[in-house]
Amino acid sequence: MRPGLLSELAALGYEILPEGENIKLRYLGQGIPPEAARSLITELKKHKVEALNLLKRRPPVEVWKNPHKQGTPKARRGSLRVAMEANLHQAMADVQASGRWKATPEVRKLEAAMDATYVKVIVGQSNLQDFISLVSQWKIAGIRVTCQGRADA
Repeated sequence: MRPGLLSELAALGYEILPEGENIKLRYLGQGIPPEAARSLITELKKHKVEALNLLKRRPPVEVWKNPHKQGTPKARRGSLRVAMEANLHQAMADVQASGRWKATPEVRKLEAAMDATYVKVIVGQSNLQDFISLVSQWKIAGIRVTCQGRADA
């Protein structure tokens, strides 16, 4: 199996989980899955056994839970900061693992939107899912350009 295959699918917005002797793919992005995912999914199917072994050896992803559901506003803001920063750091790690990235005008626009939404979440004018959605779009936008370029080459 080609290195980076799972990272590329994740960067396009897919959650990839082992499920018994199968691989469960769930598209988490907005709208319909990108066309670039089709060839990656076909490649994944060809290397199913190897991918399953990798996925089963991978440490489980910890799901972050807010420990301050009924805490003070300051504690809730702190928890939101932790959640947003953890999500952004994971996205950056995924981008680095893919080895592909291009800062386009779309990427820059999403970065500005992420900054603004970060502040809005902290002050209660937006929600955590809005920020997570923007981070996902940012990750996909930066990798999508290089994946499309590779397909055209």
